[in-house]
Amino acid sequence: HSESEKALVYHTSALQSFENVGDNQGVLSSLRPVGITYQMLCQYDKALECYNRELSIQQQVDNKTGIAATLANIATIYLLIGQQDIALERYLQALSVIELLGEDHSLLIIVLGNIANLYMSLDEYEEALTYQERVLAICQKRNDAKGEALTLVNIGWNYLQSKQFELVLDYEFRALQVVEQIGDKKLKGNILLHIGLAYTGIGKYEEVLHYLQQSYELSDKAGDKRTNAAIFKAMGDLFLITGEKEQANKYYKNALMIAEEIHLQQTEYELHELIAHVEEDSGNVSEAL
Repeated sequence: HSESEKALVYHTSALQSFENVGDNQGVLSSLRPVGITYQMLCQYDKALECYNRELSIQQQVDNKTGIAATLANIATIYLLIGQQDIALERYLQALSVIELLGEDHSLLIIVLGNIANLYMSLDEYEEALTYQERVLAICQKRNDAKGEALTLVNIGWNYLQSKQFELVLDYEFRALQVVEQIGDKKLKGNILLHIGLAYTGIGKYEEVLHYLQQSYELSDKAGDKRTNAAIFKAMGDLFLITGEKEQANKYYKNALMIAEEIHLQQTEYELHELIAHVEEDSGNVSEAL
C-alpha cells in the first residue's frame, strides 16, 4: 500500500495545483490517476467521487472515448462493492457510447465481455449469450485466437448452466481445436473439464472419466488448483451417480481440502453438503443391513 499512498500524494497535489489555476484540461488528466489510486487502496467511495467528476467534465467537452472509459471505471467500482445492477447499467451506458465510435474501438470487446460476465453472474444466460456471440465475432474478425478460444469456452460454460449438453460439446470441441493451435495447456485443462461435465449430463460415464483424467494431468502440471478442485468434485459426482459412495466421498474430501486452501467459499459449502449427504446415506445403508 505504501507505493499507492505515495502515488496518491503525488496525484492529489497535481490535481490541487491544476484546480488552483483553473486548468480544466489538467484537472481532467489528474482525476483518473487519483481515482485509480483510491481504487487500489480500496477507498471506493473516493474513487467513485473522482470518476463521477471526471465523467461530468468529459460530458461537457463531449469526449466520447473519455465518457466510455470513465463509465466503465465507474461500473468496475460498483462491481467491487457488490452492486451488480448498477454496474450493469453503467457498462450498458458505456457500450452505447462506444458503439457510436465504431466496431474497431479497443474498449468494445472489454465492455461486451464484462456485460456478458455480469449477466452470467445474474443467471441471465440468454442475455449473456447475446454479448458472448458479439465478442466471438469480433475475435474471429481480428484473428485473435486466444480471445476466440476463451469466448468459445465461456459460451460452452453458459450452455452448461442451462443444461444444453450437446451445445456445450459443440462449443468446447471448437475451443479445443483453437487451443491446440495456440498451445495454452491451462485453458485446455478447463475445456476438457467442461467436456467431462457435459458427458456427465448426457450419461456417457466412460467418456467422463477419460476427459476428467486428461484435464487433471494438465491442470495439475499448470498448478491450477481451482480447476483441480472442480475436477475432484466432478469425479465425486460421477461416483455418486454410479453408486460408488466411498469413492465419491474420497473425491469430495480431496476437493474440499483444495477449496479450503484457496478459499472457494461457495464450493466449500456445496462440498460440505455433498459429504454430509453421502455419509448420511452410507449410515442409513449400514443401519438398514
